[in-house]
Amino acid sequence: MTERERECLLWAARGKTNEEIGIILSISDSTVKAHLSGVAKKLNTHTKTQTVVEAIKRGMLVPW
Repeated sequence: MTERERECLLWAARGKTNEEIGIILSISDSTVKAHLSGVAKKLNTHTKTQTVVEAIKRGMLVPW
């Protein structure tokens, strides 16, 4: 997972929408979506929530 993917996923884990994440990171919400899709593909998940949970389970993300 790239650092930017990790940042997007961390904010998603905190309940932020793609638009909110984009504002926080100064990127477009479509770029956020692309980063989250990249992580989902790597983890073989289908939803944002499933991706966050799987990353936490694998120890790839500490949300707080």
